[in-house]
Amino acid sequence: MPESALPPAQTLACAQSHSGPSAQAARRGVRGRGAIASLCGAAGVVAVAAVMLHAGARASAAAADAQPLRPAALQALGSPLGQARLLPYPVEFVWPAAVRYLRVDRKFTIVDRDPDAGFILFEFPLGGADGKTARGSVEIFATKDPAGRASAQVQIDTDGGPTYLPHALMDGIAEKVKRERGQPAPPPPPPGKPPRDKAPPGTPPDEAPAPGPKPPVKPLPPPDDGGDDGSLIVDG
Repeated sequence: MPESALPPAQTLACAQSHSGPSAQAARRGVRGRGAIASLCGAAGVVAVAAVMLHAGARASAAAADAQPLRPAALQALGSPLGQARLLPYPVEFVWPAAVRYLRVDRKFTIVDRDPDAGFILFEFPLGGADGKTARGSVEIFATKDPAGRASAQVQIDTDGGPTYLPHALMDGIAEKVKRERGQPAPPPPPPGKPPRDKAPPGTPPDEAPAPGPKPPVKPLPPPDDGGDDGSLIVDG
């Protein structure tokens, strides 16, 4: 029976039973357990967050250690634009061509360069009436291409100017090297494989290279008999 249908006396007793000391203690207990559960849950969240932050910090430190060190001037450049390419020429061909291209062909200002560290810092005008300039860098280091040729890995970055500028500079350097040095060298032969026209000593005859075609045999000339055709000449 709902409390609204009870007589006034029973309604009062029911209200007192719900608001008595035992009921209040029970409610306090429930609230206390809820508070403890809330505190435990908050502590767990804090602990998990601390573990995740620690793991993230360690991963960031490991990634920083894995990255190659760059000169301080290149790190301060903070370039948003870049272009990388593998040129099939040795570094001693690419480095001077890159310096001449930037200084002579493009008329840029060479701010700093270090052939041992493999970088060039340059400055170029942005073309505005205010005379503002921007900076760029060229990094070159020796490597080999997939065919095994001595090659140069080139990275160009700029911190201003048009977005296509690093790509245009890379094309200009590559074209200058090709114009000065000609076509790239042919790939070296695979290691341990002799040339096709020669066989190593001790090679079985069936594995030796086939001989080339023989020169044609010239026919022998007919014998010279002094013009005698075998006819008899009788004097009259």
